[in-house]
Amino acid sequence: MKKKALFLLSAGMLITLMGCQKNEAEHTAALKTADSVAVASKGMTSEVAKPLASSEKKFVRSGDARVKVNNVVQSTHRIEQAVSRAGGFVTQSDLESVVDRQEETQVSDDSVWVTTQYHTQSTLTLRIPEQELPTVLQHIAQEIVYLDYRKLGAEDVTLQLLNQTLEQQRHQKSAERLEQKIDGNTGRLNPIIAAEKERSDKQAQADGKFIEKLALTDKVSYATLTLALYQEPAVLNERKALFNVPERLRPSLGFQLWENAKTGWSALEQVLSFLILFWPLGVLGTLGYMGYRRWARK
Repeated sequence: MKKKALFLLSAGMLITLMGCQKNEAEHTAALKTADSVAVASKGMTSEVAKPLASSEKKFVRSGDARVKVNNVVQSTHRIEQAVSRAGGFVTQSDLESVVDRQEETQVSDDSVWVTTQYHTQSTLTLRIPEQELPTVLQHIAQEIVYLDYRKLGAEDVTLQLLNQTLEQQRHQKSAERLEQKIDGNTGRLNPIIAAEKERSDKQAQADGKFIEKLALTDKVSYATLTLALYQEPAVLNERKALFNVPERLRPSLGFQLWENAKTGWSALEQVLSFLILFWPLGVLGTLGYMGYRRWARK
């Protein structure tokens, strides 16, 4: 009895110790996963993405990132919806599955087992309102399993915008002065035509600077983010039919001989039918031969 009780006690202690080690390993793995997700989440945000409280500075914010997610299709849809809710828009959304490896194993005479390893990936180009960029980056961070890289930049274009505004004003004023000069000129036609052309060129330059300013203002108002998503490779198993006829379904030798004999007989019938077309020649030949023999006897 004492030996049995000692054995049971030792077994219980061993099971308890193994359970503790298993729980500790699971806890450590969970902590590592949580740490990686936390690192990825923090990695997507940056002070570069935060707009300034003062409106004097104007920045063009852009960036690109490559991240691993659990499900590319679902993450793509959720990110697009987050951008739409923030008042932005998606200018590019490419989703595809790429085959990494494919193997075929014949499992029967008329079918094969096809094993395909593939990975799904997508590329997004997002235009996000400047004030909403940090919020959208936080939404993207929730989808991340592993962060390959993240690059964010903010180009100060304050002076560039000011320069475009001043150039536009100068060209506009020059065009207006030329227009007044043309309206007040009652002299010869040639100087008026030359002045009109110069005024048109000045107005075109002013319009061009205005368009450049609008394009740059759009880049300031909406940050541009290029995002590449990928996931763990998946395996697809499927059974496909073979279109070649297996040996067991081929006809027997006797059946093939009989079919060939019928084919030969049909060919003979066709040859005889063709020769019948020349029966007049046969009759003439026979009559000629008979006449020749009769003539030879004489």
